[in-house]
Amino acid sequence: LTVIGPISDILFDQLIGAGCVERVSAAWAGNVSEGLGYCYRRAAEKAMPRAITIEEHSNFTIALALLAGSLGSPYIPTRSTLGSDIPSHNTTFRLEHSPLDGTPLLLVPALHPDVTIVHVQRSDEEGNAHLWGNAGVCEEAMLAA
Repeated sequence: LTVIGPISDILFDQLIGAGCVERVSAAWAGNVSEGLGYCYRRAAEKAMPRAITIEEHSNFTIALALLAGSLGSPYIPTRSTLGSDIPSHNTTFRLEHSPLDGTPLLLVPALHPDVTIVHVQRSDEEGNAHLWGNAGVCEEAMLAA
């Protein structure tokens, strides 16, 4: 199982602790009130209950990857993480140069989840759903799947 999210929550940590997760593509894994996820850290540092592969992202690059997937684009270019160490921790990123002015660009490849789980405030038996408030990257994730 690969889990994808800009800022994951305790659900990611529980799935990792249960040994269900093989890969994490996220900006952070934990709980806002509790800090870094215990199971995430244990899996990353000690391969317990199993080793996980981590694709480091910023909140913005995970949003760009899902946006690329939702648009059918193979990647989206950005300059946002240049100068940080994030590109060195994610082998899916490619550093290229702009064909227009030659400046460096980071190519963030599209993500295409098999399934997107979205929690909504209201739904019916026919599959209609209402989501309001801050939806984060829900729309991009749904369209990328």
